Amino acid sequence: MSHYQKGAPNCGNRRIKARELERLIWHEIVRFAENPGKVLRQIQRARAALLPSAETTRQLERQLQAKQRERARVITWAREGRIMEDEMDAQLVTLRAEIAGLEQERTRRIDVARSAELARARLTDAEAFFDELAGRLEALSDEERATVVRQLVPRGLLVPRGDGRVKVSATYAFAPPSITDTVPLRASV
Repeated sequence: MSHYQKGAPNCGNRRIKARELERLIWHEIVRFAENPGKVLRQIQRARAALLPSAETTRQLERQLQAKQRERARVITWAREGRIMEDEMDAQLVTLRAEIAGLEQERTRRIDVARSAELARARLTDAEAFFDELAGRLEALSDEERATVVRQLVPRGLLVPRGDGRVKVSATYAFAPPSITDTVPLRASV
């Protein structure tokens, strides 16, 4: 929003009173703060769907172990004279690439699991924050409300509609910028 960013170019939308926009966003924050569990659970389910299953992880480990055994067999065959050195070299090059690919996938899965755990912790923190906020909503001053809006809604999008009204969407940040989810506002001005 160019209103908050000094020197930013105007977005081209018709002028909308900041108080009306803040009222709409505050109304959505209140609605969300009073019942954040549903949205937070949806976010958590969506993130969990991205995690590899325990079975696919076990399968990956079995594949990696099988490749390591295969490598040992190739070396044994070369020692026993069952394959020639150039055949062994070709097999080992292929096996190194396959093992490296499996190890890379294992590392990726470990990183995904760590990220999921961090996201889970952030969502737990967000839920605690919204529980606390819900208990204090009526007691907040206008300045405190503005601070909450700025912290929770780093970005808003105003889209002109054909009927002369504007659709308002807000991006809610539940944690540092790495975790951002978009929730459309259902109100129009």
